[in-house]
Amino acid sequence: MTIAVRCWIGDVPFEIHALLDTGAAWSVIGGDVADLLEARLGTSGQTMILSTRLGRIRGVLHEIDVVLIAERGESVSVSGRILVAPGWTGPVVLGYQGFLERIRIALDPGVSSDDAWVFFARAGGR
Repeated sequence: MTIAVRCWIGDVPFEIHALLDTGAAWSVIGGDVADLLEARLGTSGQTMILSTRLGRIRGVLHEIDVVLIAERGESVSVSGRILVAPGWTGPVVLGYQGFLERIRIALDPGVSSDDAWVFFARAGGR
């Protein structure tokens, strides 16, 4: 099952669908979104080379605010360490280290794929 979540990333002026990937070590933003963020954040930060299924990519780790948009209940804002890598051609990925480890997640596959839910909350929150 592929899980996409609606979110706002940093001060990017549009909603983004991100791949929620509990098997990904890091969160990655590439392409046009990375270009927008890089212009605002600059290149200061920890440079990192990440080996992915699409090859090796270079980027800079930044602390970025992400709002996970709720269809029901309250949206959750998380400050996460995310690799901004303009050369990444894959989707925006929300990975474990520096991001998913900071929230609580529950998956309900439902009776059918149209009935599936992702539940999230701040870690330690109520």
